[in-house]
Amino acid sequence: MMTKFDYFKCWIKYKVFHKQRKPKDVQEFWKKAENDSWKNYSQGIEKSIFLANLIERLPSLKDCKILELGCNVGRNLAYLESVGCKRLYGVELNKDAIEASKKIYPGLKAKIFNSTIEDFMQTHFEQYSLIFTMAVLEHIPQESEWIFASIAARSYYIVTIEDEKSISKICFPRNYKTIFERLGMQQIYETGCNEVHRSLTKNFKARIFQHEERK
Repeated sequence: MMTKFDYFKCWIKYKVFHKQRKPKDVQEFWKKAENDSWKNYSQGIEKSIFLANLIERLPSLKDCKILELGCNVGRNLAYLESVGCKRLYGVELNKDAIEASKKIYPGLKAKIFNSTIEDFMQTHFEQYSLIFTMAVLEHIPQESEWIFASIAARSYYIVTIEDEKSISKICFPRNYKTIFERLGMQQIYETGCNEVHRSLTKNFKARIFQHEERK
């Protein structure tokens, strides 16, 4: 169990160290070809099944516009397409991941934009029935937290599957219930994720939000 001193050290680390992290620092890490996390991303289908089960809790969205922020090679999009979702979109800044997607999922119809989330939110203003993320918002530095308001403004539902506690050079802890409820969303479901896949540790929370003004 963490002591008060442990929490104080984490607070200092977050406030001092993370404030120095610029959006470009984090973006460059994910852009670099040597960051080959995408090579294993097509594995772990359990996580995509878990995501689909979360979406099943909502009214049918199979004919609605769905956007994934940080889609990597598109495993989640490919799985959603396989269960009947038709209007799928993704945003991914790593060109290698997008190119790999064409080989791993040659029949994928989802449209994937090669862009940072920040640039995408500043240049694309479409509305979506659902925007979802899986281990992506946790990598958004403090200077880019304005994107949360953009996400809330452009979606009826939001699903987040995020590490809310870990701290590292590219991981920023947050409580997404607090964030999105302040932005006019209502959390309608929450669950832990550590029984889904080994990469989704006890620090992960899955949350579903609905826009309060659009009920």
